Amino acid sequence: MDRICRIKVSLRHIRPPIWRRFEIAENVTMDALHDVLQIVMGWTDSHLHEFRVGTQRIGIADGEDPMTIDEKRVWLGRLLEDRARSMVYAYDFGDDWEHDVVVESLAEVDPKATYPRCLAGKRACPPEDCGGPHGYEELLRAFAEPDNQELSEIREWAREIHPEKFDVDAINRRFKRLQSASR
Repeated sequence: MDRICRIKVSLRHIRPPIWRRFEIAENVTMDALHDVLQIVMGWTDSHLHEFRVGTQRIGIADGEDPMTIDEKRVWLGRLLEDRARSMVYAYDFGDDWEHDVVVESLAEVDPKATYPRCLAGKRACPPEDCGGPHGYEELLRAFAEPDNQELSEIREWAREIHPEKFDVDAINRRFKRLQSASR
């Protein structure tokens, strides 16, 4: 591990903001960064995704789209060498969740720390398949207006939500379990 990237990821088109700050080694592939983003944001990795860095599209190379660069062959540190300090992470092309991913700083490895690690964040991730930012607004409204019968079907689908909940320790426990399993 050469250096550690401190990254802030923010979900676009959501107010108040949903964001996370985490650290990850610069010598990871974009495929590994995708896995980390899924964990820190709370997604379930049930949909397609891609990174957009300038005009480049980095994602799953399936041979059908020659414009997509294989995320297993692109390293985060290489993008940083090319001065890319920000990118868009798109997840679930049907719901169109877009995330701003910004490398805030680079630092030396702390030998006492394990990476990746989540440092901070705000608010819970929206549930999968809720219809993107617009659908999430409707979902929040459904729970804010429990007497609104027009929104009862949405409440029934979601059962319950906790939009303000964020647990950094739960994310880091998940990272530790993954690290233990990969040994």
